[in-house]
Amino acid sequence: LPATFPELLDDAPTDLPRDRDGDRYEEERLSGEVIVDAPFEDGETTVGTLLTDRAETDRQAARDRLASLFDELDTPEALAVAAAKTTLEVPDSVPERQSVVADLRVLSLLSAETGLRIAGPDFDPYYEHSGGYGYTWFRDDAEISTFLLESDHRLGLGLDDWHERSARMYVETQRADGAWPHRVWPRNGGLAPGWANARIEDGPDVDYQADQTGSVIAYLARARGAGIDVPGLETTLADALDSLDSTLADDGRPVVCQNAWEDSAGRFTHTTATFLEAYAALARHGAGVEASPAGSDAMDGETLDGDASNGGATERRADL
Repeated sequence: LPATFPELLDDAPTDLPRDRDGDRYEEERLSGEVIVDAPFEDGETTVGTLLTDRAETDRQAARDRLASLFDELDTPEALAVAAAKTTLEVPDSVPERQSVVADLRVLSLLSAETGLRIAGPDFDPYYEHSGGYGYTWFRDDAEISTFLLESDHRLGLGLDDWHERSARMYVETQRADGAWPHRVWPRNGGLAPGWANARIEDGPDVDYQADQTGSVIAYLARARGAGIDVPGLETTLADALDSLDSTLADDGRPVVCQNAWEDSAGRFTHTTATFLEAYAALARHGAGVEASPAGSDAMDGETLDGDASNGGATERRADL
């Protein structure tokens, strides 16, 4: 096992490999690290890793895949050619082209094949400080998707397949109530552990981050306006509109819920702003998308109470 943080800061060196039965408890036996013995041949060795799902790929199939990769990529030149194929094609005319390429490469490294992105690498093997960021938060993912959509429109980056993947996964991960959960596993969109899933738990709905649903709606509406079409998009937007309406209080602003920092429950300017953005995007790009007649009592086609000083919306949705 790797050195712990106290050991890293200790003036005395840490002897590795350590004795696995050295009177240590389970919290130091569990980590994100794997230690192997790699024999050298003629002063060289090659180490490769392959992440698989045991439900989809058995051990022998994974080993066969690794053996095939080692046969194909057995020289530095072959590895360089393979790495070059992962570089994104960006037109030479794009301003600050190398920066754009670097940004897109970072996003691609954070993305699963589904298109969903992890919040960040888990740099802390003991999860003592990072909290675990190998999940997809819909707030982060949808905002990134929106920025990519707008950048693609301005710069011509050719990212239609990225936009479609994101839209498809948002459609697939929407809950039955029209909202999106706290966070999911990026590789398949499955529900991940979280502390803001009140709408799918018993009890009050306070521990729900309504701004996440607002961010997803804003992206899906803009993607629709940009010509991105995936199965179920219209129904998803209609159900999402119902969900958004159901989380409006009588004064036209979002009900009490968790904030974006996940440390408080209340009524927040940021949440209100995401609602405004979602309604505005639907008004612009959601022609034909309508909430169901059985939608929230908070939605009646009238104006939203509130003014610019408190971030309230100025108009309630009528007919989009």
